[in-house]
Amino acid sequence: MAIQQPAARRNRFDLFGFEVFRGLLARSSPRVFADVEEAFGAEWGHHGSAERKAVPDFLERSPALTAAAAEAGLTEIASELLDQEAFFLYGDASEYRGDTYWHVDTRAAEARLVKFVFYDSPLDGTCGALRVLPGSHRAPGTRDAEPMDARDVPGHVLGVAPGDVIAFDPRIRHAALGGRVRRQVAVAYAARPENPVAQQELVNLVLANRTVV
Repeated sequence: MAIQQPAARRNRFDLFGFEVFRGLLARSSPRVFADVEEAFGAEWGHHGSAERKAVPDFLERSPALTAAAAEAGLTEIASELLDQEAFFLYGDASEYRGDTYWHVDTRAAEARLVKFVFYDSPLDGTCGALRVLPGSHRAPGTRDAEPMDARDVPGHVLGVAPGDVIAFDPRIRHAALGGRVRRQVAVAYAARPENPVAQQELVNLVLANRTVV
């Protein structure tokens, strides 16, 4: 199997809005999700709704995630995908129940971002795997998929095993259907803002993450 070079990955990410890194956190994922279990076991540690519970600022709370992110070189991968120096923006742990319908994580126009997610269990299109509309991050002004029946949208399903990491542009439209209970860890990075608008967008994203439901 040919090894993908950084330029090829960067081009794919720019064009399609996502990239999958197989087995990137295979060794460290069990330790990270042990910290997730501990965080969800603490009554003060999370908030949310019946569909999603979340632990904000999880990277700061999880020594295992801090070590895993450094070992895997997530900052360097983010810089590669964005083709610019990147810095950590926020991280959280979530527990999802059921479907998550088509949405975007942000409509930021100026900020440049990449979000890494990985899961505690194998997922495919029948049990809550992330699915995306490739390239939708490049056309933020087009008609949304949200009003459509979620199963009528021809999304690309990103099946994963524990330890696989999905990187995606948070402006890409994505969903998860057929969802069972599953836990996700997310870590987001951003390119250095080049203007005040981009800087304010990043501030808003961090604040929103800390109050997510």
